[in-house]
Amino acid sequence: MIAFRAWTRFAAGLALLASLAGPRICFAQQHFNGGKALQYAGQFVAIGPRWPTSPGHAKAEEFLRNQFKHDQLEEDTFTADTPIGPVAMRNFIVRFPGKKNGVIVLATHYETNYWLRNINFVGANDGGSTTGLLIAIGDQLRADVARGKALDGYSVWLVFDDGEESIESAWTASGHATERWAASRHSSWPT
Repeated sequence: MIAFRAWTRFAAGLALLASLAGPRICFAQQHFNGGKALQYAGQFVAIGPRWPTSPGHAKAEEFLRNQFKHDQLEEDTFTADTPIGPVAMRNFIVRFPGKKNGVIVLATHYETNYWLRNINFVGANDGGSTTGLLIAIGDQLRADVARGKALDGYSVWLVFDDGEESIESAWTASGHATERWAASRHSSWPT
């Protein structure tokens, strides 16, 4: 029940943000489907722990690929230098084109803590719920793009980061996506 209340407050906050932003990120003639977002979150969390190098991590990546296989999906693969050595990671960037010049980025991470791997930590509130939310937002954006070939406002990119969680409890890496975006000076990343 507590998680549902937190989810409801989060969704209400997102709705408030959308109303303040005006037509730039509102969904054309549709209402956001919070039930679908919760369903996606449940399916995603059912994968189980998703720490990098785990079988669940590979399943999480496949889940994201399947959700966005008909969209403008980019997979940004990289190797992170971590306390356990080099680890292959992957960010997913889904682009929905808009008619206005500019981009709104909505981001989450999809992996779970490596250092919590022995307690079956599934990250329902941390990573799972926001992944479900962005997938449901993707459904709305896809429908809007299909109707008009481009969103009426700015482009929207959904970013699912990998490597946001620490490998050790004291690890303080900034993340590949942040470093890549900063290096490009926000020009055209991701390319």
